[in-house]
Amino acid sequence: MEALFWTLVLLSQVLGLAGVILIATWLSEHGGGYDWECRSGIGGYHYLLMTIGMAFLYAEGILSFRVCHRLRLPYVGEKAVHATIQSIVIILIGIGIHAAFVCKDSRPTELAGKDMYSLHSWLGMGTIVLFFGQWIYGIVMTVALRRLDRSWQDRLLPNHAFFGLLVFALSIGSCVTGANEMAIYFVESYNQIVPAGHLANAYGICLVVFAAIVSFVAYRPDFQIPESRRHPEGATAVPTSEHAAVAAYSISGSSKVTAEKFDHHDLHQHDRLSHDVGAELPHTTYGATEQTSFKELREKDANDEV
Repeated sequence: MEALFWTLVLLSQVLGLAGVILIATWLSEHGGGYDWECRSGIGGYHYLLMTIGMAFLYAEGILSFRVCHRLRLPYVGEKAVHATIQSIVIILIGIGIHAAFVCKDSRPTELAGKDMYSLHSWLGMGTIVLFFGQWIYGIVMTVALRRLDRSWQDRLLPNHAFFGLLVFALSIGSCVTGANEMAIYFVESYNQIVPAGHLANAYGICLVVFAAIVSFVAYRPDFQIPESRRHPEGATAVPTSEHAAVAAYSISGSSKVTAEKFDHHDLHQHDRLSHDVGAELPHTTYGATEQTSFKELREKDANDEV
């Protein structure tokens, strides 16, 4: 399985870099080169920077946790790599969007007022808005989870993962529609099957296959990092399983009981002691509490009896 993982990661890198090289070549050879004011063509900075940022580097951010885990980086290091990649993406987005509007404002008068008209424009802007929402969500989630029970992790983390892949899919769609728009409007005789058209099509196909591989690696459960690795702070927290070790809890401030497994007798005894003494089980953040564990055990026993 590890061999398959590294094979797919390597293939994704090849396709991602191939897409960047193809768009850079197309812009240089057929798009008029790189010009902030678009005097000699379409201005290449927007297309190149958005491909590098929202397609290639964004995918690197998706893969970073899985790759860093296999390279045995500390968990803090994994998060630092992920955050660094996303920060670079933000910088490239800012420069790329600036380049797009500067280019359009420099066009002749007859082409003025065409901002946010094409499908590519709407997809691109919607993707950027969702990306910044996802970025803020990730920051808030990282800070909040340190103070919340593990049940909140189960609610928040899947949302972050889903919207991450959604933003990535929209990014690829924006790049592909942008390439098609460039080919139709700026390649002479595009409908006559010219080399410039083939180059633009190859760029789009590269990105689509690249996105499929990255999404497969991100989605496949075998390639995801273990729960304990993703939440090392919860190593001392009580798992929500009757087969997991249960942390020590105190009754009346003096007695402590530890166990690895609770049978029915232990569970009922704990309930009686807690009821008689009136002691409250301590709250454990970033993981399930003892109270949650016993509740789940009681629910499981009730289901088994039914």
